[in-house]
Amino acid sequence: MALISTQQDGRPLYRVRWNYRRENDREVFDERKFRSKTEARAFEKRITAATTSSTERITVAQLADAWLELHVSNRSLRTQKDYRAQVDLRIKPFLGAKRCSRLTPATIAEWQRWMLNQERSVQTRTRDENGRLLRTKAYAKTGPAVANKSFAALRAMLRWGRSVGMTETRAADDARPLPQSSPAPARPYTPDEVARIAAGCELLRDSTLVYVAAYSGLRWSELCALEWDDIDFDAETIDLRRSLDIDRRTKSTKSGRERIVPVLAPGMTALRDWREQAPANIDLVFPDETGGPLSSNWYRHDRTMNDVTSDDRNLGRIRKACGIHFEMHQLRDTYASILIQSGIGDAELTLWLGHRSTQTTVRRYGKLFEKRKASLASKANELLATL
Repeated sequence: MALISTQQDGRPLYRVRWNYRRENDREVFDERKFRSKTEARAFEKRITAATTSSTERITVAQLADAWLELHVSNRSLRTQKDYRAQVDLRIKPFLGAKRCSRLTPATIAEWQRWMLNQERSVQTRTRDENGRLLRTKAYAKTGPAVANKSFAALRAMLRWGRSVGMTETRAADDARPLPQSSPAPARPYTPDEVARIAAGCELLRDSTLVYVAAYSGLRWSELCALEWDDIDFDAETIDLRRSLDIDRRTKSTKSGRERIVPVLAPGMTALRDWREQAPANIDLVFPDETGGPLSSNWYRHDRTMNDVTSDDRNLGRIRKACGIHFEMHQLRDTYASILIQSGIGDAELTLWLGHRSTQTTVRRYGKLFEKRKASLASKANELLATL
C-alpha cells in the first residue's frame, strides 16, 4: 500500500498493488485505489490471504526434491546417499507435507522429539558354529547424533532454498541441535605401535600406506588418489589436490580445497623406499593389482583377532599379524598428536588436516591441546623456580 497523491480537497488517495508479474518484458501488476487508509489496509489483508504466493505454498518435500536434484547431485556419491537417506527416512515422514513458510522452531523441536522415538535398522554380522558369516538385521533407537545429522541436512536445505528464492523461513537457524555426548577422544598410536602395524603388512605397498597415513595425516580417500607428482621429495611435502569417492572416481578433497601437507621423517623414508620398487608407469602411489586405485575390499575383515579367515583382506590380515586392532583413521590421530605435542596451533592443524573449521579440530583433539597446556604450565613453573 502506498500514498499516491493528495486530492484538491486535501484528502489522500491510497493504492494497493498485487500480483506482480512480467508481461512482454515489462513488470505489470493489479491495482486498486482507496480514499480511506483503513479500507486500503483491510483490502490488502484480504488480497494477501487470497493470493498467497507459490513460494509460501512450497512444502518441505517439494523443497527437498529440488535440493537433492539441483544442489546435492553435484556432490560426491557418498554425500548424495547420505543426504537422500536423511530426507527419505527422517525429514519427509514428519515434515514433508508441511509448508516451509509455516515451519517454526517449535515445529522443529517436535520433529526432533519424534526422531528420538523412531527405530532404525542396524545390520549385524555374527558367525555360526561352523564359522560361516551370518548377517542379521536389528533395530535400535535413533540417538541424538543421528537426529542431529538430519537436523543439519534440514538446515542446509532451507538455507539453499533461501538462496534460490524458494523459501524465506529461518526456522532451522533459530532452532538448536539436540545435546549429545562428547565425541570419542582421539586415540593416537605411539611410533612403536605404528612400526608394529607396518611390520604386520605382507606388502611393501601396505606398510608404506601405514607410515604415510601415520606421518602425514591423510584420509583414506586422499591416500587412494595420491599420485607421485603430488609428492615433493626435496621439500618433504605433499600437494594434496584430490581424493577418491565411493565409486572410485577422483573428486576434490573433503574440504573442497587443495592443501600442502608436511610429511614427517618416517613417512618420507617409507615413500623413498617404496618409490624404488613401485610398479613403473603408474601414476598412483598406492595402486591395486590392476593398476587402479584401492577399493573398499582392502578394508575387509571378520571383526575378530583370531586366525585369518577367507573374510580377511589386507586390513584383517594386518591386524592379526601385528596383534593391534587398529583403524586407519587412528593413524591420522597419530599425526595430529605429534604436531600438537610439537607446539602447533589449532588454526595451523586445521589447515594441515583439511578440516573445514577449527571447531572440528578442537572438538576432535581438544583433550590433546589441554594436555599440552598442562605440560607447558609445568615447564613454566620449572623455569620460574630457576629465576
